[in-house]
Amino acid sequence: MLKVMKFKVRFPAPYQVIDVYDDNLDVNIILENDEVYFGTLFTLTNIDKR
Repeated sequence: MLKVMKFKVRFPAPYQVIDVYDDNLDVNIILENDEVYFGTLFTLTNIDKR
């Protein structure tokens, strides 16, 4: 049987999106057992500029 784990997604900083096609943002994923994972989401244009 598949166990479903509940989670929360938090954004650690306020964001003002200027260009939805060229941006990135940080996220925290908090699991029900209080483990926290961090990640950054990028648009392809944002990655291409780096």
